[in-house]
Amino acid sequence: MHTHRSEKQAGLNSARSKQRGIVLPLFVAAMTAILVMAGLALDMSHVMLNKSRLQNVVDAAALAGAKTLDETGDMAQARQAALNVFNDNAERDGNGEMESDVDTAANDVTVEFSAQLSPFSPSGTPPFVRVTVAEFSMNAWLLQLINVDEKIVSASAVSGPSPVMDTTVCDLAPFIVCKYPEADDDDPFWGYRQGDVNVLKGAAQTDSDIGGGNFYLAALDDETGGSTLADNAAGAYEGCATVGNDILTEPGNKRGPTSATNQRMGCNEQGNCGPGNIKGKYLPDLVTTEQQDELTSEDDTMRVYLRGELLGDSDPEATDRGLGADALDFNYDDYVARTRDGPYDNPDPTGVPGRRNLTVIVADCSGKNSGRDSLPIEGFACYFMLQDIRKSGRVDELYGQFVDNCEGDGVISPEPGDGPGPTKIILYKDSDSIDS
Repeated sequence: MHTHRSEKQAGLNSARSKQRGIVLPLFVAAMTAILVMAGLALDMSHVMLNKSRLQNVVDAAALAGAKTLDETGDMAQARQAALNVFNDNAERDGNGEMESDVDTAANDVTVEFSAQLSPFSPSGTPPFVRVTVAEFSMNAWLLQLINVDEKIVSASAVSGPSPVMDTTVCDLAPFIVCKYPEADDDDPFWGYRQGDVNVLKGAAQTDSDIGGGNFYLAALDDETGGSTLADNAAGAYEGCATVGNDILTEPGNKRGPTSATNQRMGCNEQGNCGPGNIKGKYLPDLVTTEQQDELTSEDDTMRVYLRGELLGDSDPEATDRGLGADALDFNYDDYVARTRDGPYDNPDPTGVPGRRNLTVIVADCSGKNSGRDSLPIEGFACYFMLQDIRKSGRVDELYGQFVDNCEGDGVISPEPGDGPGPTKIILYKDSDSIDS
């Protein structure tokens, strides 16, 4: 009897021992699985965080490269600007791993250019810029339990000029261009010709298309007065205007306030840069070299003359357009070349590229109403200042050329325009990457 009970007890003990032997490997396997899952979650969170950081840095680098390219037309300067911004951002707090692993000097960051957006052609020419980091490697943590030693992410970003903003545009100069009544609706220059020399602001005797007492000045945001006009002429205004709305005119010649536009040119030899309270308040363009021989114009026709010879005719029906901008000793093409290659009149950080490129409002001026008036906004144009406003007697016109592009800000419509006008530098989807 006792023998039987002892044998039974021994069997139970043996079974318990076997169970303990089975539970231990199961426990180890379960713990390993839990650690792997925790490691996967932890390491993947680390990957996603650094992927996001890397994308932000290449985005900033691409924008910087495209902006420099847009301002200078120089691919070497654009590439260096992109790399500089990448390095600056990689050195920021939280990006220590990126800074130590991605080396611009070792070509870990590539900067490419293309004339077209899709497909991006790396052997092409501007205006689009792509910045790519093919491999950013980080040490694995708990994933080393399953023999994964490193984690790798990549990122790319493409940037370039937006389509023309032809509906809502910001960063305007307080000047109005009158659309020619004879201009076709699809005429991108509203009756003017690209590159032609024109008078933007008339002098005291000007026979204005707007009406008596108006000299093509705008009261942006309906804020009137000489002080506001001076600041806006120098570059203070960041607000917007929209096609279909009205623009309020600012009547009066406003010689003093309007001359604040000269701050874009670094003032002039006579120190004329607007009212004393804003003198020197705004930075000049990078290049302020200007047309030296004084331009003149007829008060009734607004035709421009250089050394007594017809230089430009604003009448779209004119058969004799005059000498053309090539007769100038410094025109828009010269400005673009100097901005690209130098020398600079106001080197960085004093000079700001594009300051003498004005975004102006094009309006329907039919009706000829004297005094303050509201005009329908037809669109926007880019105007390059050829020289500062030179006050001499009653002569204080602003001369320049209508050009096809200027950098601004605004809203890109669902069906953006494809003609000349203001654009801004934006990020695009990289057609060669699934996650840019």
